[in-house]
Amino acid sequence: MLKEISISFILILSLMGVRAQTHIFVASDGNDQQAGTMERPLRSLHAAVEKLKSIKKTHANEQVIISLRGGEYAIDQSIRLDQSLSGTANKPTIIAAYAQEKVTLTGGVKIDPSHLADVKEAKWRSRIHPAAKGKVKTVRLEDGQGKLDEGLFPHGFGYDPHSIIPASSMLFIDNQAYELGRWPNAGEPILKIGDILDPGTISRVEKVPNPKGAKFKYLNTFKKWNQTDDLWIYGYFAYGYADDNIKLEKIDHQAKTIQTHHHHIYGFHSSADTSNWGLKHSHKIRGFYVYNVLEEVDQPGEYFYDRQENRLFVYPTADLNSDSDIRMTKFGDPFIFMEGVQHLQLENIGFTYSRGLGIYMGYVSHIRVKGCRFENLGGRAISMGDTYADAGKKELANQNENNFVSIENCYINNMGSGGIYMNGGNNKTLTPGNNQVLNCEISNFNLFNKTYAPGVHVTGVGQSVRHCYIHNAPHMGIYFQGNNLLFEYNKIANVCQNASDMGAIYTGRNQAEQGNTIRYNYFENIYKDEDNRVCAVYLDDGTVGHQVYGNIFYRCGNPTDKGSFGAVHVNGGYNNYFSNNIFVNCKQALGNSPWTEEKWNTDLMGADLQHKLKTRVDITSNAYQDAYPDLHEILDTSRTMMRYNYSDNNIAFLCQNFASGNYVNSNMIFLKDSEKSDPFISYKDKNFNLKDSIRIQEVLPKFKTIPFDRIGLLKP
Repeated sequence: MLKEISISFILILSLMGVRAQTHIFVASDGNDQQAGTMERPLRSLHAAVEKLKSIKKTHANEQVIISLRGGEYAIDQSIRLDQSLSGTANKPTIIAAYAQEKVTLTGGVKIDPSHLADVKEAKWRSRIHPAAKGKVKTVRLEDGQGKLDEGLFPHGFGYDPHSIIPASSMLFIDNQAYELGRWPNAGEPILKIGDILDPGTISRVEKVPNPKGAKFKYLNTFKKWNQTDDLWIYGYFAYGYADDNIKLEKIDHQAKTIQTHHHHIYGFHSSADTSNWGLKHSHKIRGFYVYNVLEEVDQPGEYFYDRQENRLFVYPTADLNSDSDIRMTKFGDPFIFMEGVQHLQLENIGFTYSRGLGIYMGYVSHIRVKGCRFENLGGRAISMGDTYADAGKKELANQNENNFVSIENCYINNMGSGGIYMNGGNNKTLTPGNNQVLNCEISNFNLFNKTYAPGVHVTGVGQSVRHCYIHNAPHMGIYFQGNNLLFEYNKIANVCQNASDMGAIYTGRNQAEQGNTIRYNYFENIYKDEDNRVCAVYLDDGTVGHQVYGNIFYRCGNPTDKGSFGAVHVNGGYNNYFSNNIFVNCKQALGNSPWTEEKWNTDLMGADLQHKLKTRVDITSNAYQDAYPDLHEILDTSRTMMRYNYSDNNIAFLCQNFASGNYVNSNMIFLKDSEKSDPFISYKDKNFNLKDSIRIQEVLPKFKTIPFDRIGLLKP
């Protein structure tokens, strides 16, 4: 009887059109006119998504899995995923590599290595650097491959770092990023700026119509090239946090002057200018190099692309052969564009060789990006929130309302403009987004935009970055803006390598953003040279109400002559708590630049903070008063507040100084004498687990063990 009932029930379900699961298969040798089965797969992911839409129209609750067979899939149009493709909590829509096969989406132009040849034409050969003759190879790209980009353009500080503009085309050979021919070469001293004849337009406060470039003297000698057009300079032209890419208008070798086509937001300053604190502590990196010069392709790893002739010149780092993988990036839109989708998973897919983003998400929830690889992209790997201009967006007002997104176990390398941008939750109501970046390695993420394009940029409420390894960058590793954010168990190393007035983890300029916690992280080598002010954790411009707990700082910070930049630096802020941390071989543990009451009152009454505290959010609302009871009092400028930061239960080993500024210090051990007092399992081997120490137990009985072995990427 039971058997008859079961058979009848299955028959009824089939008649109702209820199916448990549908698989759509895609293969690089498939055909989009086929059924999409394992035996007769589709050829493109676009066709698979269209088939998914068709299934969802009649079977909205059915789970659909798109399985990509191993291979490379050329993308020239974004794959758009909208609300109609959503799954459910129990039956998410899945797009994944089949059985862990290697799947790669690519947006680049592939160049046959056999087509590269020696430079023989006289008009080109005369422009090859003497040291590179016989070593530079050239090829004319095929006409059918189309236009790669719109050329070089100005970018850097002062241009919106959040919005995504596709990068100019870049060259990669065997997964190595090549650099446009430049002078001086990487590793050589930069060119210094001499007397300023005209600083150019200054537009830091507000935009100026028709801005004009600068004119300045150059020092010593300046090279002459046959090429006079499309020459660009990159560098720091005022402050050590504000870089720029600027086109040259004219080089006058007789007068020893340079005229720029574009302006710099702060105007140009001489490299010798130390007229204020910021200029003084950035003069060492103030200067530039010239790039996009064919005659300066003079060492391995450099190239030049002549857009008018559609011709590439390259100095390979190794002999090219039939297996050499040579690509120039072309596709400028996101590979995958998600809007309004819920309950969808992307797994084990590679994204590589494009000028734009890997994935864009807006107004999404319950999305999982797992085990994906992002390499050699001009933009970010993933951008989540209103950072991409697209005429096809439907939910224009809701792009930042992203919830329960998990980006996990991903590998991100060779990015042009940062790794991940994550926005979610609601700042007005302090509703958490519950989004996370988990167990991701992110490195070399500033090939195009070299500042304010961090490994992870977090905004919103209730997000977390955990167990990530972020390393090798000229500027910041993590940039955050928001409330109740958590950064834990991350390893951050060798960032801030070409910056000043910057931190590996950075935030600032909004007192409404509170409740953020930085704990159980390991910072290594956040230090460059004597003159650059850098630190591991930077709470800038009046930051209030943060917790920095249980971290280990090794070789971090540079206080310079004013003594303010430690491994941790607070500029103006207060009520920040630093406890149970370990500082190892740092010049100074804690630094601070206190603000005067006049400075505080001026800033608080200014239009920027009034907008942030009263309009963008309302700090007098019930949500904010419940979460941060004392915050609303900040607007009462008639009161003189006690503005202190607090240090408790910290250990400093082989540090020159412990703290400067407005810290209330208590319960501290300062081991300054020698390596003989090593409190760790092994200082030399960087094993910073603490040994049993009677001295530490006596002085800091409440010090809690830092789980050093759990920091960084999770072990398989």
